[in-house]
Amino acid sequence: MLEPGGNVDLGVTVVRLAPDRFDDLAALFRTGTETRWCWCMYFRRTAREFSAASAAENRVALEGLGAAEPAAGYLAYRAGAPAGWVSAGPIEGYPRIGGSRFYPRTDPRPVWSIVCFFVAPGDRRRGVARALLEAAVGAARAAGAPAIEAYPIEAAGPRNPSSLYRGPLPLYLRAGFAEVARVPVPPGATRVIVRRELA
Repeated sequence: MLEPGGNVDLGVTVVRLAPDRFDDLAALFRTGTETRWCWCMYFRRTAREFSAASAAENRVALEGLGAAEPAAGYLAYRAGAPAGWVSAGPIEGYPRIGGSRFYPRTDPRPVWSIVCFFVAPGDRRRGVARALLEAAVGAARAAGAPAIEAYPIEAAGPRNPSSLYRGPLPLYLRAGFAEVARVPVPPGATRVIVRRELA
C-alpha cells in the first residue's frame, strides 16, 4: 500500500476528505484488495465491532465521516486522479489505540494518530505517501495537537505492499518522527511506536 522510497512527484496534491470527494476515495479503494473490505475502519472500531461489520457497513461508516471535523483523513491526487489516502486524526477517534495490548496508548496528551495509508498500485514510489504524511502533520499542527504518532512496520526485507498499510519505519524517521516505544507482539516480534512533537 505504500512506497518505501522513490522520487517526489511535484504533481501530487493533498486535500481533506469531504462528502464531494468520497466517490474519488471509493474509486481509489477499488484499486486495492483489503481496502474494498475494511474501508479504513479497523482502528475506528473495537475488535468485536470490526469483526461483526460487513464491507458494506464499513463503507457506510466511513462515508458518514466525510464531513467530520477534523477530517477523517486526507486524499492525494496525482495527474488529477485519486492516488492515495491517509487516515489521521485525534487519537480519541481510534478506539483500537489503547483498547488493545498490541496498540497501547503511551501518551496521555490529546495527540493525533496516523493509522493507515493506501497508495494506488500505479502511483507508488512517486512521493504520494510522503505528501500524505506531510499533510497529516500539518493538519495536526493546525489543530493544536501537541504531537502526532504512528505505529509503523519495521520491515526486515522485501514486503508485500499491502502489509505496509501502517507505513514503513523509514518514512516516519525521514519526516522527523522518533521512536518512543516498542511493544512485544507474540511470537517474539515487536511493534514500534513513533512520535513527532509539534508544540
